[in-house]
Amino acid sequence: VVERLVMKATRALSFVSNELGVAIAPRLEDAVLEKVELIQVSSSRVLFVATIRGGVVHTVYVDLPIEVPQETLVTVTVAMNERLAGLTLQEIRRTLPERMRDSHSGELGATEFMNIFVQSGAKLFDLQELDRTSILLGHTSVLASQPEFEERDQLTSLIELTERRDLLAETMGKREHRGRVMITIGGENDRNELADFTLVTSEYRSGSLKGVIGVIGPTRMPYEKVVTIVDYTSTLITQMLQS
Repeated sequence: VVERLVMKATRALSFVSNELGVAIAPRLEDAVLEKVELIQVSSSRVLFVATIRGGVVHTVYVDLPIEVPQETLVTVTVAMNERLAGLTLQEIRRTLPERMRDSHSGELGATEFMNIFVQSGAKLFDLQELDRTSILLGHTSVLASQPEFEERDQLTSLIELTERRDLLAETMGKREHRGRVMITIGGENDRNELADFTLVTSEYRSGSLKGVIGVIGPTRMPYEKVVTIVDYTSTLITQMLQS
């Protein structure tokens, strides 16, 4: 839900500002777990569903070496929610074995079943891989008509930049906004690949989660207009996600 809304906003930002819209989905390292659900798919397979405060849902299929009755599934689900809900994913990964120790009531199969989830904790509660790939881009076509990109080399550099999703995700993730729009021009950017471009970004929020949205464009741009549009867009996203 969150990523779909931000993707639409990023594309709209491209057309309204006439610059390349760019965003990252909320960073999940400090996200807070709202609840866990265990859904039985078959006698030996369970769908693990983690709902994160702010609207993100993370799902993982877990194959079991034993058959688990529905009653045990309910027991383990209740125990996990009692002991893990309200914690950050980082806290859960660090303390899962300790928190889940002696969490069952001695029900047949519950111990072995719980141990499977404790051993899989790093995988189940590690959403960092999503962070690294969740860079969202608008349409590069809006920049092709700009005078700064009439030279083929400049436009090629921009297109190559959009293919470096890891670089963009890292750059966007490091920006510190402190409640305001952030502008970095040319050499002010911390990567050489961005030396010919300007980044104008702002933060948006979804519950306990924070993401970044903005534009990449030439070093010459109508800054007052672009800053206003980026600021308005981030505020609107926050309001929509919190409503």
